[in-house]
Amino acid sequence: CAMDPTSSAALRQACRSGTHTGHTSGFAPGHLQCNVVVLPKEYADEFLLFCVRNPKPCPVIDVLDAGKWESHRLAPGSDIRTDLPRYRVRLSRSSARPPRLAPGATAQCCA
Repeated sequence: CAMDPTSSAALRQACRSGTHTGHTSGFAPGHLQCNVVVLPKEYADEFLLFCVRNPKPCPVIDVLDAGKWESHRLAPGSDIRTDLPRYRVRLSRSSARPPRLAPGATAQCCA
């Protein structure tokens, strides 16, 4: 993708615009990369407790309140709905929507 591979903001923008749709490994060296989990509010506290009890495999980097899309502390100007190149929405153990919601779409399960 035609962007500054060292800038985390440029990588987020490329993902947001759809010009970067692949993996992010190796981009923005020196910046934190992690997996993201978005859960319905009813499961969030239990999952957070699981992560706190298992900090090595599941470190908690940030927690966004329900209905909030920006990590002000880690990535000002970010939008969790659009700044990831790919993700899956699991509705149950056996079903999953195709990867990646359309830019600007709202993940109903997260509100």
